[in-house]
Amino acid sequence: MKAIVSIAVALLLVTGSRPAFPASRQARDVYEDAGAVRGPLSDFWYKVRSEWSGYMNPDPQPPPGGGPLKQRTFVTAPPNRAWVSLVFGALTPKPLSHLFAEFLSEWKLAEGRNWPYAQIYDRRWDRMGKQGRTQNIIMIGTPWTLEPVGPLAGQLGFTVAPGRVEIGKRRYRGDNLILIFIAPNPANPGKYALVITGTNDEGLMQAGHLPYGETDYVLFRGRRLLESGFFSKTKGAPAWGPPDRLEATTTHSGFAIRETAHYTFWYETDRHSRDEVDALATEKEAAYPSLAALLPDGARGAPRITYYLYPTVDRKIDETARADIVHLDLAASEIHAVFSETQRLAEPYLDLMVLLHRVLGPTRAPRLERALAIALAPQFQGHDVDPMAARLFQEARGRESAVLKSLREQDVTTPADGPPSEQDVLLSGFMRHLVLGHGRERVYEFLRRASPRNLDDAFREVYGERLNDALGEWAALLRSSFIGVASRTERDDPRPEAAQSPAVIEPGREARTGDDIARGLDLMKVRDDAEAARVFEEHLRIEPSHPVALVSLARIRFRAGRFEEAERTALSALTACAEPGSHATACPRTDAWSHLTLGRIEALRGRYVAARVELTHPAVTEGPDPVPTLAEYWLETMGQSRNQLTVISHLKREARVSLRNLDWDRAEEDLNKALQIDPTDSEAHRLLSEVYHKHHEYWAWQIRYLNDVHPDYNVLGRMTLPDEDRTTLVYGVEMLHNVDSFNDLVLKGNLELMKAQSLYAVEIQNLHQEGERFLLEEHDTSEALRTYLRALDLNGDFFLSHFLVGRCYFLMERFDEARRSFEEVLKRRPGDASVLAWTHTYLGYIALEQEELTAAKHAFEKALSQVSSGKVGALAREGLGKVSTIRLLMQGTPERP
Repeated sequence: MKAIVSIAVALLLVTGSRPAFPASRQARDVYEDAGAVRGPLSDFWYKVRSEWSGYMNPDPQPPPGGGPLKQRTFVTAPPNRAWVSLVFGALTPKPLSHLFAEFLSEWKLAEGRNWPYAQIYDRRWDRMGKQGRTQNIIMIGTPWTLEPVGPLAGQLGFTVAPGRVEIGKRRYRGDNLILIFIAPNPANPGKYALVITGTNDEGLMQAGHLPYGETDYVLFRGRRLLESGFFSKTKGAPAWGPPDRLEATTTHSGFAIRETAHYTFWYETDRHSRDEVDALATEKEAAYPSLAALLPDGARGAPRITYYLYPTVDRKIDETARADIVHLDLAASEIHAVFSETQRLAEPYLDLMVLLHRVLGPTRAPRLERALAIALAPQFQGHDVDPMAARLFQEARGRESAVLKSLREQDVTTPADGPPSEQDVLLSGFMRHLVLGHGRERVYEFLRRASPRNLDDAFREVYGERLNDALGEWAALLRSSFIGVASRTERDDPRPEAAQSPAVIEPGREARTGDDIARGLDLMKVRDDAEAARVFEEHLRIEPSHPVALVSLARIRFRAGRFEEAERTALSALTACAEPGSHATACPRTDAWSHLTLGRIEALRGRYVAARVELTHPAVTEGPDPVPTLAEYWLETMGQSRNQLTVISHLKREARVSLRNLDWDRAEEDLNKALQIDPTDSEAHRLLSEVYHKHHEYWAWQIRYLNDVHPDYNVLGRMTLPDEDRTTLVYGVEMLHNVDSFNDLVLKGNLELMKAQSLYAVEIQNLHQEGERFLLEEHDTSEALRTYLRALDLNGDFFLSHFLVGRCYFLMERFDEARRSFEEVLKRRPGDASVLAWTHTYLGYIALEQEELTAAKHAFEKALSQVSSGKVGALAREGLGKVSTIRLLMQGTPERP
């Protein structure tokens, strides 16, 4: 299996060290020479896996970039030797040290689930013995917590200090910088060291989200790649030198800064006006005292909060590689948010979450931090938390387990830095209940003590009762709040006759009313929104509470981008239907469209939980077509940018990271989302085929290994084990993996690959046609070459693309490159005689240009043997004539071969 390297796979295959094995001595001597090991970063795991897999695979193939696999199938490693050592430093602040310990523990546990018999020899640096320090080693820590990191980084040209990283003359600043690099182990140059360090101790725990690269080192700001490159290496040298090849990018270039007493705002002057930022700054400073008053008693030294404001999701992806509308970097007290006319997500809970994190944290329950911030904030997504939590609790059918799940399904390696989900709002409703019933200080104490592993014990210590009992009490209050409150779509008679009081309509007006509404709806169907709006507005002057006119006008205003007016009109339509009247038959449809419109407005504002509450309303899900279909579409896509190309590109990028991290389900989910947007995306089909094939390869590797370890049974077959006296077969053992689903992975992968190849063929044909247009119509050879090279990237084995690229190089008089392209054509032995004839003709003229007369003569003769007539035949004969003429002129001169 191709090595898949990421921080999430950074504890891959580990066990004892290499035993003496004379048959492999020569190869081992070569690869123990650190100067001969050329990187890249993933070589650390190629090295480990090459040595470990020698125990499992009798006929292995070396992975790309890795060392030779050793033939050690029947050799057992000594138990007192470590394959990989993990060292880290001691962290003195208690909350952070606990969190860091759980981070390491969960990290190793995750790898134990991914790889059978994965082991790691982990110790603090001061407790790691000499033998452990001389193995392949992982170092996780900063120079001030882990002693060897600073000198090793300094030898390679790095300076790492709190808040800054220097690489040569390049300086990077920030509390969220993470540097990952590979180097020879300073204690044993024949082994590797993988170092994970950065400018902030807490920030290191974000390393689990970062993919490695194909380089010797990578530097990230958050999840954004800043620089990567290769160290200088000299064969035979025991150490590597500073980078000699690198690529560097910057972030937030051209951003202006606006500072106030407690905030710093970064924004783009060409996309955000100074007045907009000033208004936001004034609003934030006005609300700050009330937020600071919510902090624990005696809290001092609240941090300055930094906001990065982006005009669009696309721009945010460019700068941060995150597609969320808003995310936090708690280690650096930074909030990254989209800030536009529709998406103003500078919500108070974000500020409060940063403040609480600095005063109370970092804690071992990050989602609890976010839930508490939402519970204490004055509002969430423009709404009060309690009714939103009650609505979501009703949707969860009143199950307390939904809240308990959000409490317990936490992972310290996955902090709550992204947008909240429905479960977070449920949890915040419960936290609000605790605050109102017991006060803030006890909630803060619970947060300090809470951990996914001791949640019940911490709750009992602080509140003196069981967590389940407190949840049951809160659930009973919520149920009582919506007893008897049913959706109008669930009522047998939404408008009881006795309760109706029909509005008085002047004689003859009723027929005209129906005509106006019908005409307005017809105009909407043909997208004449301006005339339709005029009809509905005129009708509302006579009958201000007509629900169909109101909801239709709301839809028109939504389509025009006038969201605030659309929201007010949709709410008026819901109010009109709530009042007794004569439009009972129209109200189910009106309610459906009103809630759908409100949900879409909230989605465009980036308030996804509020949008979900509206889009899953029973009036919508049980409404008339096409309302449920539209709601489902918005539920699927509202979390992404409206620019489909950007969304697809981001989904594919995330799928590649998931694939490297062995997260098959997440990669498949992202790629299926991309294909829902554009089913003709050939690259998405190809990536999906790779997901299925890699998943199958992974299981096949595990199965082969387990069969080698346990040769007495087949882990894929049905099997039974004997009882103690070995006379009867008494029970079965569950199979490792279902055979059908195991084989289906290959079939699904082949199907997706076939789709990709079919789509590539169409795309390549289109690119060839586009190149012909540039070449023949616009005489732009450079642009034609770029187009043909894109086709070549899609399929490097297609002979026609090589031929067209060679033709462009020939016309540009880049003869050496043209020759290489035409030789690639001949290597693929095309069956098209015309292409072969033209290829030999071009090669003949290139040889003629370089005075290689014999080669030119042979090329022209081969061309004529394929096609002797037409334009290509005439050019080949003309070339032969030129060869003969030159030979006559050069008689007596030695000919170049």
